[in-house]
Amino acid sequence: MDQTPPNEQIGFTSIAMINKKVGYLIGEEGRFYKTDNGGITGVTKNNHNIFTQFSLSQNYPNPFHPNGGNPTTNINYSIPAVGKAHELSVHLSVYDVLGRKVTDLVNKAQSPGNYSVKFNAENLPNGIYFYRLQSGNFTETRKMILLK
Repeated sequence: MDQTPPNEQIGFTSIAMINKKVGYLIGEEGRFYKTDNGGITGVTKNNHNIFTQFSLSQNYPNPFHPNGGNPTTNINYSIPAVGKAHELSVHLSVYDVLGRKVTDLVNKAQSPGNYSVKFNAENLPNGIYFYRLQSGNFTETRKMILLK
């Protein structure tokens, strides 16, 4: 851990405050920062990338009920820092139980970090659906249930 020089400008991609004083920040190239005084003065820098692997989380809520007032579900995923690449091509798609693509939720280059996508299934029929994250050699698929 080292201290960031006071005149160094840092770009942040994500900020999470635990309480009024303690917060964590994700900076350029996946750098991890922590503040314990509620501001960004005296930020401590850890040179380890916290995004070291791909991940695709289970959607929530699951099952979800569009006719019950909840037409959306959340899908979270993480993109790691890979070599010197600043962005990776990311594809997140939804498929029905027969393997037919229903929609593309993400189809673009993204920087390392954590992401969340809302999937609105209001116009889809009852059933089991699959969502698949693909980037480079990584592929992961998970199941979600839509109940009406």
